[in-house]
Amino acid sequence: FASLPAQARLLDVGTGNGVVALIAQDVARQRGAQWWVDATDLARIDPLRDVPDGMRRFAGITFHPGVATESLPFDGESFDAASGHY
Repeated sequence: FASLPAQARLLDVGTGNGVVALIAQDVARQRGAQWWVDATDLARIDPLRDVPDGMRRFAGITFHPGVATESLPFDGESFDAASGHY
């Protein structure tokens, strides 16, 4: 995440429980940056509900459950960076 500008939009593909999205938000806070994170997963995930203290921990992250990577619901060139786990 070091090369992202102070204001950026990040796509986290296959987010699962949101660990990479959470790391991104932590890095942004440490840098004094503001990043908007969209996190997608094919599974019907709900980290806000399923992760302890999820509402607070994932503030600023928008989760999109049930979204296939090959059918993302975003316009082209909407993101400054993409991340993924595994």
